Amino acid sequence: MLAATWCNPNQWLERLGDIGGRVAELGPEAFSRSVLLWLFTPRLVIHQPDVVSTIEQMMVEFQPPPEAFVNQIAAVHGHDTREQLRQVTAPTLVLGAKRDFMVPPELSEVIAESIPGSRLELLDGGHGFSAENAVEFNRVILEFLQAR
Repeated sequence: MLAATWCNPNQWLERLGDIGGRVAELGPEAFSRSVLLWLFTPRLVIHQPDVVSTIEQMMVEFQPPPEAFVNQIAAVHGHDTREQLRQVTAPTLVLGAKRDFMVPPELSEVIAESIPGSRLELLDGGHGFSAENAVEFNRVILEFLQAR
């Protein structure tokens, strides 16, 4: 199972990494507040502010050093597994979120198209859809596993 991921460098991730790097320079609190808008849908931010506040506090408290983000972005730019994905023979479920700002559905589609016989499911939610839409996320995974 692959969820909320990509398989090759692209202009979307390059631009997003650039913006993220600039926001990270503003400090941990500003970075955490802005990243939450990239992780979750407006529905969660508007209707569950205490959940968002708790996540934000945890992000600030456990913020990795700034160079960790820089290193992560460098890894994104060097990550290209398209050829390896064509060799996958195991049954594969590719999960993405319809409103994922960080890894939009188009990137999940590339993965699914690259793995022969894979199944693509796009669920409602943002990048954090496994938490925001946990019931549906778990249901789809369990159905996939039980069908094997």
